[in-house]
Amino acid sequence: MVIKAIYSGFKHLFKSRMTVKYPDQKLKMAERFLGRHILDIPTCIHCRACFRICPTKAITMVLLVKNAQQEEIPEKAGNDEKTPKKKKREEVYPQISYKRCIFCGFCVDVCPPNCLTMSHKYELSVYDKENLVYTPEQLSKKPSEEEGRYEIVFTRRGVSHAD
Repeated sequence: MVIKAIYSGFKHLFKSRMTVKYPDQKLKMAERFLGRHILDIPTCIHCRACFRICPTKAITMVLLVKNAQQEEIPEKAGNDEKTPKKKKREEVYPQISYKRCIFCGFCVDVCPPNCLTMSHKYELSVYDKENLVYTPEQLSKKPSEEEGRYEIVFTRRGVSHAD
C-alpha cells in the first residue's frame, strides 16, 4: 500500500504541470466554445425566435423607438373614413440576463439572419448582479480579444500548455 503511494507520487513528479497564472496568463478557448453573445443590430429582423427558444427565459425583448423613421398608417374611423395617423416605428431587440443564461447556444442556432452569435469571451464577473443584464447596445459591442493566450497541448506525459 505504501509502495503504491510512493510510486504514484514518483510518477507524477516528472509530468508537466497544467497551472496557468490567471489572470496574467489565459488559456485559448476551443473553436466551438460558447461565450458572451454578440448582436448585429442592423441585420436583426425582430422575429423573437431567440426569445421563444430560450429554455431558461434569460432573453427578453426590449422595445427601441426610432424617431427618424415614421410611417403613415391608415386607421379606420367610426364612419369608415381613412385618416392617416403617424406612428413611431417600434423595433424589439434581445436583452440577455447572464444571471439566468446557461450558454446553450439555442438562440444562436435558431436566429434566421444569424445576427446573434457567440464570442469566446468568458470573463463576465461583476460586483453588482444588475450589471449582468446586457442591453442590445451592450451586446452589439464586440468584446476585445486579449493577447497572451496559451493553447492546451496533450502529450504522452500529460496535459500542459504551449509556451
